[in-house]
Amino acid sequence: MDTTQPRQPARRALLVATLLTAVTACAADPIGPVIEEQLFGTWDWVRTETGVAGDVQTPDSVNFILRLVITTTRLEVLRDGDVEESARFRFVPGKDLDDTFVPPRLVYERVILGVTEHGVGFDGNHLVLFSTCCNPQTYVWTPAATN
Repeated sequence: MDTTQPRQPARRALLVATLLTAVTACAADPIGPVIEEQLFGTWDWVRTETGVAGDVQTPDSVNFILRLVITTTRLEVLRDGDVEESARFRFVPGKDLDDTFVPPRLVYERVILGVTEHGVGFDGNHLVLFSTCCNPQTYVWTPAATN
C-alpha cells in the first residue's frame, strides 16, 4: 500500500477542519454588540480593508467619497453625492451557536458593495460592515457631520 498519499477520509477530515476554522474565525469578530436602531442615519466612509493581504483604501487613495444612508427599510450608497446603489434590507440579529457567535447581519435584496449581505458591528462610534463569506472586505464608516 502506498503511504505517501493521504487516504480519502483523512483528506475530508482535514478539509472539514479547515473550513470550520475559517468560518469560526470570521464569525468571532471582536466588534461590539449591535442594536438595529444604532444603524439608522448617515455614515461617511473612512476606509476599506480588502483581501487577505490587508490592502487599505481610503477616500484620499481612491479619489472619491462614499456615504451610506440607512433608514428603517432601505440602504443607499452614494458616491460623490450621487446614489450608486440602493436596496431594501433585513436586519438579522446575532446569535450564539454552541461555542460560536454568529454576528448580526444586513441582508440585502440585491448586491450592495459587492455582496448580498454584510456582518455588522460597531468599533467605538464607527459602523463596521464586513464580508461574511469568501472575499474578506471590511468597510469602516463614521457618523456624518451635521451641517
